[in-house]
Amino acid sequence: MKSNKARRVLAILLCTASLLMLYAAAVSAQKVSGLLVAGDSISSGRGLDDRAGKRYGSLLAAKLGLSGGKNINVAEDDMTSTDLLEKLPGYEAGIKAADLMVISVGTYDIMSIILPALDPAGGGIDYPKLLEMVRDADYVRRVEEAADQNALINAAVKYSFNLGEIITLIRQANPGIRIVFLSLYNPFDGPRQLSELKVAFDPY
Repeated sequence: MKSNKARRVLAILLCTASLLMLYAAAVSAQKVSGLLVAGDSISSGRGLDDRAGKRYGSLLAAKLGLSGGKNINVAEDDMTSTDLLEKLPGYEAGIKAADLMVISVGTYDIMSIILPALDPAGGGIDYPKLLEMVRDADYVRRVEEAADQNALINAAVKYSFNLGEIITLIRQANPGIRIVFLSLYNPFDGPRQLSELKVAFDPY
């Protein structure tokens, strides 16, 4: 949805904020000997020109003095909480080897429902184009009406359930691991032009 430039800016800002939060927690905790990062594009580093080197997991690992097999990132673009739950058994070895796991997931649970409403023709919509289109009040109204409200509510409920299951499975594999979930964010937060969409979808 966003242009490459906008993606880079957003990813860098989110990565920086995430790193500061995680580093503050890490310095007051016991020494970390293994890090596992999982989840969606916030963790995978989509939009960065050097994903492997610049995504927040790599920056955090460097701060913690971790390298090689002690720093594992299994995040994937657009991963939902259901995707993560299904893939967790495949991460078991990494979970057992880590004592800190950082997860970003949930935003695409909702965005996968909203995106078809933003771009009903399916031709693709970049960030500058979206900012222009939301100037049309009818377009904003159509987006709000087209987004399946029941599906959004069900997705939010499903996310809450999945979160509990994810934590349970991780704890079963490694009872002593510390788990950090990054805060969910509203992708319409920021530009004034998107304020109506932000308000419309904030509850989810």
